[in-house]
Amino acid sequence: FKLEKVDDYDPPGTRVKASISNPYACTMSRNFMRNEELSKSIKMTRVPNHVIFSIESVGMASPGVLMAEALRILQGKCRRLINISEEKLDDT
Repeated sequence: FKLEKVDDYDPPGTRVKASISNPYACTMSRNFMRNEELSKSIKMTRVPNHVIFSIESVGMASPGVLMAEALRILQGKCRRLINISEEKLDDT
């Protein structure tokens, strides 16, 4: 991780923010919670819509093709879920 200033108006060394330099290696360890002083002064947050993943391809399909196909299938499942939800709402 690396330390960054939170605000330009704060005196030097009073408030810093630790940001992860390699998100792939982050395990969201919460060991700091065991220390009473640290648990009161540290706030751990996540970016809500940020997901990191990798695609491994062994066969003939490239990772890009696999990703496109997976998204097409997911999109179809989402459409079916929306249709079922709308039908249930119409029935009530």
